[in-house]
Amino acid sequence: MNTYIFIGLLITTFVFATIIWNKRHRQKLRKLADSRPVKSKEDYISFYIQKDYPKEYIEAVYDAVQTYVKHDWFSMYPEDDLINDYDIDHEDLEESLMSVLKKKNLTLPDKSKLDFLNEKYADKLTAEHLIEVLSIEN
Repeated sequence: MNTYIFIGLLITTFVFATIIWNKRHRQKLRKLADSRPVKSKEDYISFYIQKDYPKEYIEAVYDAVQTYVKHDWFSMYPEDDLINDYDIDHEDLEESLMSVLKKKNLTLPDKSKLDFLNEKYADKLTAEHLIEVLSIEN
C-alpha cells in the first residue's frame, strides 16, 4: 500500500512540476513576443535567403524549433538564442532537427559536426549556427 502512495505522490509531483515549467516557459515566450514586432515565417526565411543559405535548410531549422515553441502568437527572430531564450535542450533540438531533415529527405550532418556545434555554441546557439552547419553538408 505504501508503495502505491509513494508512486502516486511521485507522479503527482512530476505532473505539477511539468505544469509549472510549461507555465513559466509560456510566460517567458509571451514576454519576449510582447517586446518586439510580429515576424512571419516568410520574413524569417527571407532573412536567411538574403545571406545565401539554402531555403530547404532554413525551413528545416524553423520547423524543428517550432516543435518546441508551438504558439501562433510567437515570432522567431534570427538573433534568438535557441537554448536560453526558448529553453530547448541541445539534445532535444538535435533530435527534432534530425527528424525534420529525414522527413524532408535532406542530408543529415554527421555526428562530429553536431558535436562541434554543441561545443562551439555552448553559450549561445542561434538558428543561423544550425543552418550554417547544415549548409556545409550541401
